[in-house]
Amino acid sequence: MHHLGFSPAVQQMAAAGYLVLLLNPRGSTGYGADFGAALGTRFPGVDLDDVLAGVSEVMGRGWVDSGNVFIGGCGAGGMLASWVIGRSRSFAAAAIRCPGNDWLATSPGPFGLEEAPFFSRPWRQDRLAWGERSPLQVVGDVRAPALIIAGDCRRAAPHDEGAEWFAALQLRGVPSALVRLQDECGAATRHPSNWMRTRQLILDWYRTAPRRTP
Repeated sequence: MHHLGFSPAVQQMAAAGYLVLLLNPRGSTGYGADFGAALGTRFPGVDLDDVLAGVSEVMGRGWVDSGNVFIGGCGAGGMLASWVIGRSRSFAAAAIRCPGNDWLATSPGPFGLEEAPFFSRPWRQDRLAWGERSPLQVVGDVRAPALIIAGDCRRAAPHDEGAEWFAALQLRGVPSALVRLQDECGAATRHPSNWMRTRQLILDWYRTAPRRTP
């Protein structure tokens, strides 16, 4: 759930002229246990539908330039954003942070969980189920230029997964960039300089990245 306090990241984007849409798709917190458990083991799943429905609603109101719609996220949000741009042509570019985009390679599982059957170790069982939910499976359909930012110390989403996804985009000729942050995990909050650098990288990417390929 998006917190209710002051968000410097959101305010930075708004100050730069962007309309910021924060969504709480099914599977997120804040709306009770049933809402949070709506995905079950199917993540990504109907949360994709919720994200696209929210974007379509705002675009339908005429509030935004349809050629300048961007998406981003970190961690689970980064993985979902990766999945979204493999399923939708609505976005001009994407900024993906600390993504777990190859579930078969993620050592402790995307969320470090093993209690549920789906989140067992992929080398023990359920390799097909893990593979089906991996954004690496939809990278062949990505058209939006993607910036990938990954820290080097997050075990749940290793830097190599972002690098693997980046390599696939490069092989396909999709404009993309990879930034590795040293001594950072997740949202780049260990060092203020890295947090500020990350925010500027995202703004620069949205402003200057080539638009999506046909």
